[in-house]
Amino acid sequence: MKFLQRVKNLLGIARRSTRPPLPKREVVSWWLAAFTAGVLMLTIGYAADTKLFMPGPLTSSHSSLEQCSDCHSNVSKGQFGWLHTVFATADPRKDSSSCLTCHKMGEDVAHNPHGLEMSKLDAYVREIKAQAGAKTLPVKARVRKAVLPVDSTFKDGVFCATCHKEHQGGDVKLKDMADAQCHTCHQVQFESFNADHPDFDKYPFRRRTRVNFDHSGHFKKHFPEWKAKKENAGTTPDSCAGCHTVSAQEGHMNVKPFAESCAACHLGQIVGTERATGPKGVAMLMLPGVDVATFREKKIDIGKWPDESEAELSSLMKLLIGRTEKGRKILADTNELDLLDLTQATPEQIAQVGNLVWEVKYLFHALTNSGTVDILKQLDSAEQTPIDKQLLTNLTASLPRDVLIGALRDWLPGLPEEIARRGDEQRADIAPETTTSDASDKVTVDGANSDQVENATVGQVRSVPSEATLADQGKPAGPLVLVQQAERWRVDPFGRLIKGNQPPEEDEDEEVADEPDDAGEPDDQVADDADASDDQDPVEPEDSTADAEADTEADSDVEVSSDDEPQPLELDTDAETWAQFGGWYREDYSIMYRPTGHADTFLKAWLDFAAIRYSKAQGNLAASVFMELTGKDAQGQCSKCHSLDATKDQARVVKWAPSSTKTSESLFTTFSHEPHLGVVSAEKGCLTCHELSDAKGYLETYKANDPKKFVSNFAPVKKETCASCHGKKEVRQDCMLCHKYHVTDIFTPVMQTKIPEK
Repeated sequence: MKFLQRVKNLLGIARRSTRPPLPKREVVSWWLAAFTAGVLMLTIGYAADTKLFMPGPLTSSHSSLEQCSDCHSNVSKGQFGWLHTVFATADPRKDSSSCLTCHKMGEDVAHNPHGLEMSKLDAYVREIKAQAGAKTLPVKARVRKAVLPVDSTFKDGVFCATCHKEHQGGDVKLKDMADAQCHTCHQVQFESFNADHPDFDKYPFRRRTRVNFDHSGHFKKHFPEWKAKKENAGTTPDSCAGCHTVSAQEGHMNVKPFAESCAACHLGQIVGTERATGPKGVAMLMLPGVDVATFREKKIDIGKWPDESEAELSSLMKLLIGRTEKGRKILADTNELDLLDLTQATPEQIAQVGNLVWEVKYLFHALTNSGTVDILKQLDSAEQTPIDKQLLTNLTASLPRDVLIGALRDWLPGLPEEIARRGDEQRADIAPETTTSDASDKVTVDGANSDQVENATVGQVRSVPSEATLADQGKPAGPLVLVQQAERWRVDPFGRLIKGNQPPEEDEDEEVADEPDDAGEPDDQVADDADASDDQDPVEPEDSTADAEADTEADSDVEVSSDDEPQPLELDTDAETWAQFGGWYREDYSIMYRPTGHADTFLKAWLDFAAIRYSKAQGNLAASVFMELTGKDAQGQCSKCHSLDATKDQARVVKWAPSSTKTSESLFTTFSHEPHLGVVSAEKGCLTCHELSDAKGYLETYKANDPKKFVSNFAPVKKETCASCHGKKEVRQDCMLCHKYHVTDIFTPVMQTKIPEK
């Protein structure tokens, strides 16, 4: 009895003298309660985690989470961390940040309604209010708004747990939301889709299509005309499925690849086989036609230049010349001139045309020595716009160096010597002299001896001055003349420096005519030069050419077998026709590129390159390239189908791909064609919902640069069309059937797993 009394005292049970003793059953109940409380305290105190406090099981997607602290910021770890959880206040923003560890969607907008920037959200609110009009709220909505004023409740943002409720079981879908949840915030509220949902506003057309395909024109004209030709049998689409496919994953009507849907009719337009007039290729490089006779009359030195060329500078060529400030100045001064007739031009204008000729020569010389990539990089530095390696590759389309060298052999065979000579004339800071050392037999040219000359570039080499020139300059000529006779250097058509008595390696087996040396004199005149008088003028390149031709005529009495004479190669196919499958070719005095087919990388690269630079400080040249390549008769016909959009800074963007679920601007609306294809009218098919519009001006839409101003081929889908099925009780019409809350993509990042060390 004493023991029982002690237990009662411990439990705070005071026995009164007036109260009878407790029954044994009650005593046992107290003992059991005490034992249970003790076990519970021990279990909680020594539990490894706080799962005992979970209000319900997690969903299957979150079942791998082990610690409550993985999601709840107010949970402390440790044996008695649960005590902190009981008294600490939960922070929903921190809890949402835990969700964003796996579900990435942008920290700066994640807690905004719909994950949108507030400026965009306000624009949508104004649009919906104007669309809905002055509708009164339903009774339920007014009650909800009075009980739960959302303006103050969600002023700090909408957090994940507001809509996604966990601990409801493994099969619960966290994405499911009731209409009441949507109506809580929306100022435009309604009871049902059929009764009060606002009418559609041009749905689903928010902008013009990215690919210019005139459905009305093709259905009524092009398809019937194409189908009427016997050779086109079986290539004309007879249904929408001929061009479109539906993806069960995306729920979007996709366009078939070009080869399956468009090539039968349009491939010839792209590669140029259907082009009746004009070149089938894009003129990349050329020698523009100039009034050579005027330069001869005015005695202005432009070196060798073909009289027959009538080519005009293309926009691409101008852009390459304008890579420097000097080039842009020359182009601006000569832009309005008729280069083929300079009889009425001023001396200053003629001089600038001469400078233009030399700029073209410098460009060709740089292309053959430095390479096209280096030239394009100068555009990069001039406009301070980075050009990545892949774009550089596409811009050049792997232009072979042999094409350039072959062109220069035919057009400008003495170009390296001319560049070297002109470089000397413009280098006033360097004395035009050549010296030799008494201790060696080496020749110094611009500070380089004969061992170094072979490794020098053409621009570093000067022709050795003649004896007469040295005399005029008051310099001794004796030793220099001997050196000039002993060591004669010249530049071959490949831009290499070789001795005058050594033929080019590639021409060992061929009969090579005497090449002019650096002073413009044929090799067979070396002895004559040594005996020339001091007052004799130096021989100019053009005069030396005439002398060489005279010597050739003097030796014409030598019998030469006709079998040994090189015969011109007779070809049945011209270069442009030969390049029917695309690529580089030469025509007259131009180097052309012919498109290889649809999505040609060369044309695509130049269009993207020029589009970005369309509005920049030097955009006049880039804009000219863009306008030339997107013109009505442009090679490739890219802009015939692909729309051109203007950006905020007035640059241009070419829309190469059609719209998809990723590019759709109907951010809040989701629609899947697949479940509807089986219920539409078999006779009308797609036209059940998409009615052809008779509105005029569809093609004019693509002449402007604003994609938001357009005329559609189809009439907007009406709400009544959807309500004919979804207004009935047997078909769903809840908000989440057609709308999505998060307008941005949500993704789980790939874990950054480090490579294990040895």
